[in-house]
Formats: sequence, structure tokens, C-alpha cells
Amino acid sequence: MKRLRTLLLVCVAAMLSVFALASCSANQDSGIPQTSSPSISTPTIGTDGTLRVGVDAQNAPFAYQNSNRIIGLDVDTAAAVADQLGLKLELVDVGSDPTSAIDDGSVDVVMDIDPDTISSEDYWVSNPYVQSAPALFATTQNNIPSTTSTPVIVAQTNSYSSSLVSDQYGNDALTLANDLSSAFSQLQNGQASYVACDAVIGTYLNYTQNYGAHIVGLLQSPSGYCFACNSNNSALSNAISNALSTLQNNGVISVIQSKWLGSLLDLSATPLTEGASSTAQSASNSSSTNSNQVSSSAGSNVANLQEQSSSSQDESNGQTSTSGQGAGTSQETSENSSGSGTGSSAAGTGTQGTSTTGTGTSSGTASNTGSGAATGQSSSQR
Repeated sequence: MKRLRTLLLVCVAAMLSVFALASCSANQDSGIPQTSSPSISTPTIGTDGTLRVGVDAQNAPFAYQNSNRIIGLDVDTAAAVADQLGLKLELVDVGSDPTSAIDDGSVDVVMDIDPDTISSEDYWVSNPYVQSAPALFATTQNNIPSTTSTPVIVAQTNSYSSSLVSDQYGNDALTLANDLSSAFSQLQNGQASYVACDAVIGTYLNYTQNYGAHIVGLLQSPSGYCFACNSNNSALSNAISNALSTLQNNGVISVIQSKWLGSLLDLSATPLTEGASSTAQSASNSSSTNSNQVSSSAGSNVANLQEQSSSSQDESNGQTSTSGQGAGTSQETSENSSGSGTGSSAAGTGTQGTSTTGTGTSSGTASNTGSGAATGQSSSQR
């Protein structure tokens, strides 16, 4: 009898062990995230346990308001970075003045930064988390038009892309539209051969609105949109850089871009227009002989970009937004409990209140990306 009782106890213990292992395995298989310890703390970041990220919440598809929450490509990317660092995410709407938010300490980092428009002495800028450039879109297999031809290229009024078209192809080739939706409609209807606009915004509009256009060439050498922080905060810049590298290598960045753009946007093999090639070569030759010399074409491009950065018209939909919004006009805090290491299922929801961001699990609620084309606003022309 004693031996039977001992045997029963052994059997019960074995069954409990099996159940425990099965439960653990089920948790892992179901994608329940495992929390990690914060890799950085104050004074590297302003608040222990939280990464405060500045975005422009009127700039689809990067960040925009939808049903009283901020969603977008930048939001999902920020959530994945925060998770990689073991931190919660706090979004701060900095409008069109991101550097002021860094300077006054209301954010730790900002996003959607063009490295050519920010001081490298005052601010550290990451490698791009999404590539971009002023691009030519076509609905057919059109080749890049030569500079001696007179193609019909439509671009948004007062945009940087329109100035590049004018510089490279002349005013006769340029047709202006009030917004990009109108521009792509003209392309779709055969009234134009090309649309010139920012590669990210154009790809997003085509993915969500089904215009059927694709990039055939770039009006400028590709760069991209980046994180930025104070140049003196090397601990934070190193942490952001390492997190981005991990997310790019494990496929999370690719999944996020696929959610918003249809696929990973890789412009590395996209051909340049003749004007872009000559400008790039001229700039390269100039910098190798005299760092103070720049080509006249490059100089006009920089001047145009600076002029357009203060414009309030939205290239994604032609609506007007107020520039220079103060930091913190709209804040949202989320507990980022994603498992971003699982690159096959990383793209999740935007943050809302104190809800879980869910960038690492496939169970996150998909946002309505199509609505961004109609409701999102951008603070600068591209």
C-alpha cells in the first residue's frame, strides 16, 4: 500500500511537470511577449522606463490622427524601437518643429527627419529607417524621360518635387496639381506621363488608393527619414542605432513598411534621372576639390527645400496645417509589450491612451491605412 501511494505521488508530480511545460510552451507559441529590462535610463532619457518620441501627427503616412489616436509608419517603428530597448512608448506631437522639442527636453528623440535639413553639429541623426527621394511615378513601363524630351510631369504646387522637375526638364514639362490625389488621377486618366513626389508618400497613396503607379526613377540621390536626438547624448544615439540595426536585420522594419507601403521600400537600385546624376557627380567633384564649392543646381535645390519647409500645404492631400506647433500638443502613452524579435509578425497597431502597442504580435488590430490619404496632413512640401 505504501509503495502504491508513492507511485501515485510520482505520477501526479510527473503530470504537473508536463502541464507546466505545456503551459510555458503554449505561452511562447501564442506570441505572448516576454518583457525585457530597460537598457537605458535617466539621464540618458528624461523619464525612467519610457521613451518619449516626437512625431508630426498631421503627416500621413508617417503619423496622423485616426479615431482619436495617432497611427502611422513612424508610430509602429517607434514602438518597435522602444520595445527593443525594454521601454514603454510615449508619443508627443511636435508638429513641424521637432528640434525645439529636443532642445526644451520635452522628447528624447524625434522622427521623420531629413538629414539634409538638420544641423549635424547640434543633433545626431540615425541611419534611415525608411528610404526616400523625390521620385517619378508612372502607370506604364515608361523609361526615365531624357532631359531633351518634353514629357508631361505633374507635381503638387509649390512642392520640392515640382522645383526639381522645373530645374531638370523645364517649365514646359511641368503641370501643377493642388494635391497628390489629383496628380495621380491625371496620371491614371492619361493626362500626364509621370507624377513627381516623395517616394514614401507616393508609394503609400498608390498602395492605399490603387492608382496603379510605380517608381521608375529618382530626381535626386536616395536618402531617407531618420531619428534624431541631441548630439551630446551619445548613450541614447548608440542605443537607437543598435535597436534600428537589430530591427532591420530581424525583419521587423520590413514588416512595418509592408503594412503601410505594401513592401519594403528599397531604392538602392532605382535609376537616377540625368539631372540627378549630373548633380550628384558635380557635388562629388566639388567636395573633392573644394568643400566650400557647390554646383549651382545643388544650391538651388537646397534653397528650394528651405523655402518649402515653411509651406503649410500638404503634399499628401493639399490640406492646410499649422506650422510650428508646440511640443506636447497631443500626447499618448502606451505600454509597448511587443515581441519585436519575431520579424514575421511585427507590424501592429498605433498607440491609443494606455493600450498595448502590440508591434511584435500578429494579433494586433490592423489600422485603416487607407484613411490616412484623406485625413493625414503633412507640415512640409516634399
